[in-house]
Amino acid sequence: MIDNLQTQLANATNALSESKIDWEDLIRRDQAKAIQSTIKLYSRILEVHVLASHLMMDTERLIVKANPQKRWWRKEVVTSGPQIVSNRELKQMHRVHNQISDKVYEKLKKRSLEKQIPLTRDSILQVVRQSAAVIGAGAAATGAVVGR
Repeated sequence: MIDNLQTQLANATNALSESKIDWEDLIRRDQAKAIQSTIKLYSRILEVHVLASHLMMDTERLIVKANPQKRWWRKEVVTSGPQIVSNRELKQMHRVHNQISDKVYEKLKKRSLEKQIPLTRDSILQVVRQSAAVIGAGAAATGAVVGR
């Protein structure tokens, strides 16, 4: 299974490299034709970008789940595998992925695909902040009504 995934990623990387070379050749030969091709290919390229962003965020979520945050009051934290990213990077992943449930995350992925907007840590954090602002505003409004 892992070998198959690695082969697929290698094939995708090679295909993207070949596409870039073909694209550069087309620009050198006929810039007008390259522009027309770009218009036709744009939505397909964007879809690949979005799907790649989903794969990246899915991978980060798995890394976070396999490497729980260390707490000073716990003597030992058991992880399910070796740490494959730096502590700094892992901390940033935790900051984002620990704040959002799997259900909400799947909704974000669906919306990202529908709108053709890549999913990033920043876009996830933005949703978390917006949700917190809505909850805070709702609590403030409730407090104002109750205080009357």
